[in-house]
Amino acid sequence: MKAQKTLGELAAEKAAASLQPAEQPAPVVPKNNPAIDAKIDAFIADNPKLFDYYKSLSPERLVRACMLFRANETEREDRRQARQLVEMKQWAEQNPQIKAAIFAKLDRLPDEQRTGAFINLVRRAQQQASRIAVPSIPKAPAQNQGM
Repeated sequence: MKAQKTLGELAAEKAAASLQPAEQPAPVVPKNNPAIDAKIDAFIADNPKLFDYYKSLSPERLVRACMLFRANETEREDRRQARQLVEMKQWAEQNPQIKAAIFAKLDRLPDEQRTGAFINLVRRAQQQASRIAVPSIPKAPAQNQGM
């Protein structure tokens, strides 16, 4: 028969376990995509001076260069979204029923997602409206090919 541990023994084991360092999860290593690797290798072969420049940068400077690229991307996306927002608002003003339905959906979203969602919903409504407005062309009846 197996002897049961006392509460004191269980508490001592738990205390000893809490003193041991916790196991750290293994770092996530991204998978390599052969097509992307080939594209990068071709770009490096075409631009060896640029590759040498990036290779000479310190890790901190390289991270800052990547962050600058991301900041510029975000600004470009914000400008594009602002242009689209003006056009989409004009279209929505001309279609009050659709506008009301869109704003009913937007009420459920957080503020930071509303602009992008508004643009997507209006664009989808425009596409649906254009499909309804353009009648489909009837297909000619199939002719008998055999004989």
